[in-house]
Amino acid sequence: MEGIRQKIKRTGNKLIIDLPDDFKAEVFELILFPADDVTEKNEDHLNEWRNFSVRTLEGYYSKDEPDYSDVLIKEPNKKYNP
Repeated sequence: MEGIRQKIKRTGNKLIIDLPDDFKAEVFELILFPADDVTEKNEDHLNEWRNFSVRTLEGYYSKDEPDYSDVLIKEPNKKYNP
């Protein structure tokens, strides 16, 4: 799995994210870092942390990671309400 990194602008309380055509995942994890008050001086430092975060997340998933769907659940947790 390759991470996607892009800056996006909020319109009201909505975010519009343009995904590449070859992005096939139906469910994904989104991590937001506020980019307010980013100056040129500290942007390199923030980029290092962001890149570290993406690399760390990518390390948990292989490129041929199976899709864990609801079919694999043997007994659902009745207390869990997403």
